[in-house]
Amino acid sequence: KLFDLCSAENKKTLLPLGHGDPAVYPCFRTSIHVENSVVDVIRSGKGNSYGPAAGILPARHYAHFEGRSIFSGLEFRKFDLLPEKEWEIDLQGIEAMSDENTVAMVAETARKLGIMVIADEVYRETIYGDNPFVPMGKFSLIAPV
Repeated sequence: KLFDLCSAENKKTLLPLGHGDPAVYPCFRTSIHVENSVVDVIRSGKGNSYGPAAGILPARHYAHFEGRSIFSGLEFRKFDLLPEKEWEIDLQGIEAMSDENTVAMVAETARKLGIMVIADEVYRETIYGDNPFVPMGKFSLIAPV
């Protein structure tokens, strides 16, 4: 549609940037300075792990859930973590923010409220001390997962 709006008399070359690979055009080549910097970091071995964590942030969430909710016209609500209780989820707060319009939740409280659990288990291999990982699927008998 965009190309249909262009004037036929305009003799400028159009670069179709929508196909995804900028390497087709030499003007988009990464500068040698940037390439050398990346190589230096790789060779140093200092970039072979995650950077230091600043801790768990209250009201953390996976950004895709919020964006997808907004795109779908849904209200996205965030729950709090309680630093004074070793960053446990504020279950009373979750229950208080849930109402008749709540259709899905990322928490176990769903059983009590009778709504669906959305579980992102990407960190299933992460171990927190002596606490074993328990997948949300184990709770599928008491709440839809």
